[in-house]
Amino acid sequence: MTVKEIPYEFISQRVPMTWADIQFGLDNQLLRPKAAIDKATEQLCDTDAAPRGVVELAIRVESESVIDLVSDLAKAEARSSDDVVKAKWLYIVLAWLFENRKSLVNPLEIVEEVYSDFDYPAQIASFIRYMPIQGPNLGSREKNEARMFDRWKAYLDEEQKRFGRSS
Repeated sequence: MTVKEIPYEFISQRVPMTWADIQFGLDNQLLRPKAAIDKATEQLCDTDAAPRGVVELAIRVESESVIDLVSDLAKAEARSSDDVVKAKWLYIVLAWLFENRKSLVNPLEIVEEVYSDFDYPAQIASFIRYMPIQGPNLGSREKNEARMFDRWKAYLDEEQKRFGRSS
C-alpha cells in the first residue's frame, strides 16, 4: 500500500472498527500493532464481559505479535464482506490523505497510487487526473484540479454517511 500507518485515533474518531477491519489494516501495513491493543483496551472499557482474546490483546505490549489474536477475534465476530472492509479502508486512507493534503508534495498523485492499490474503484475515478474529465474543461489545470479536490471531498462526505460513527 502507498499509505503507511494511519493513527488509530484518527480512524476511531471517524468510523467504528471491527476486528476484520483491524486485521485488514495490519495485513496491509496501514496500522501499527498498537492499534489492535488500543481497540482491545477501548472494547474492555465499553463492556463488562469481553472475550478472552480481547483481554489478552489489551495486556500485550507493542513489541509482541498481535496478529493471531486479531485473526481469532475477526473470525468470531459477525463479519462484513471483504468488499465492505476494503471500501471502508479506501475511505479511511482517502480521508487521512485529504486531511493531510497540505503537507503532501502532490496529493492527487498519491490518490492515483491509492486508486491502483485498491484495484481501480469506480467511485473515485472522478478525481483521478489521468481518467477522462467528467464535465467540461474549466480552462486551466488549477481549476480542473480544484474540481477534483471538490469531488474528493464529496466522496468523503458520502462515505462518512455510510461508514461514520453515529452521533
